Order: sequence, then structure tokens, then C-alpha cells
Amino acid sequence: MSHGLAILDIGATLVTGPSRGPASRIATSAGLDATRKAALREDLMTRPFASPGEVVGHADPLGGPAAERLDRAVREVWSAQRHESQPIEGAIRAVRDVHEHGLRLAVVSNIWEPYLESVREHLGALLDAHVAPELQLFSFREGYAKPAPELFLRALERAGVDPGEAVMIGDSYAEDIAPAAALGIATVWVLHRPQRELGDLTRVLNGEMPAPSRAIASIGELTGELAMSVLARSPGPVHAG
Repeated sequence: MSHGLAILDIGATLVTGPSRGPASRIATSAGLDATRKAALREDLMTRPFASPGEVVGHADPLGGPAAERLDRAVREVWSAQRHESQPIEGAIRAVRDVHEHGLRLAVVSNIWEPYLESVREHLGALLDAHVAPELQLFSFREGYAKPAPELFLRALERAGVDPGEAVMIGDSYAEDIAPAAALGIATVWVLHRPQRELGDLTRVLNGEMPAPSRAIASIGELTGELAMSVLARSPGPVHAG
């Protein structure tokens, strides 16, 4: 019998990879300005592109020299991303332990096709063994990217649980912790890259933003017992000041 739902982020929570996202890398190589870079990131994370050509055809349908530069950049990053993830130490054990404590599992990730291929190379068997297909929510398939609440709400609905019966486990305050907490979901902040979270961490410590239910230094500190204890103290929706 399940005692609730543990929702896991993937990037920088279960796996580690490049310090820069694909849109940033493509934009640098292709010479895109900030506006086009932001639009590209949104597209990569929320559209089911099956090939580099589909990305380029959508982003620059008129063709020409600029499209040729974009095409080269997209193909280079696409190819690299298919092999760039590596499991974080302790991630596999943590996922299994949470599952063994009776929690259902979901994954909610901002991700695109080639990086998911890399993730599945290492974690595919683990995810398929412990996470139902409908609870594997990948942004490029769902049409929404975190922090959009739709992804969290879909996970709850598909699992058939209320917000107070779920815990979100992720490394990003802005994309994982804040949106989940606003819905009344308990949270575990995985500070795998504290330097990337320094601004939000400072605001949390100063009481300017809601604190997570629990903070841990890495996914290796996550246990089923910890997840269950966080759920037992689950609050209602919280909001900043």
C-alpha cells in the first residue's frame, strides 16, 4: 500500500551534466541574442522535437546563413547531450530506498529528447522498474516547463493524491521548491550545487522566501525514512511574505 508520492527532479538531483544548458550553448555557437536564446530554451523544453532539423526548421524557418549556423550548433549540442549525463553518487540507492518505504514515485523534469536519452542510458531501468509511465513527466512531452504548476498538478492527478500526500525533491528553489510549496506539497531541497542557489538560499535564510520542509547536501542523503518524516509534517500551501 502506498503512503504517498515522492516527486523527483532529474537534472542536478539524480544526474549531473554540463554547467550550461543546451539553449545557452547553442545560442553562443550560433550567435543568438538574449531574446532568441530565451525563446529557444522555451521551445527546447516544451516541444517534442525528434531531430536537430526539426529544431532548426521551427526556430529559423526562412533559412539562409543564420539558419546554417544554427543548424551546426544544434546538431553539435544534440549529439553531445546524448552522452553527457552521469548519475550522482547515491542516487540509485536513494530512489530504491524511497520506493521500498511504500512511496509511489514520479519524476518531473525540464528536459529535451537527447538528454533524456543520456539519462535513460544510466537510469532507464531504474525508472521503469519504480516509476509508472504516466508518472514520468518530461517537459518536452508535456508542453510545460517548471516552474509551471501544470506539471506538478498532473503528477498529483495521475497518482491520485492530494498535495499534502506528496513531497517534491529537487535541487532548484525556483523550479522545484517554490512552485511545489505553493501548491501545498512538502519539499526537500537538494543543495547539490549551492553556489548556483546562493541568491535564493540567502533570501530563504533571511526569511524573505519560504523555507523548504528539509534541506540536504546531496541526493545521497535521501532515505525513505527521511521522505516519510517530511510527509508526516506536510504543511498547506505557503507563500512568500
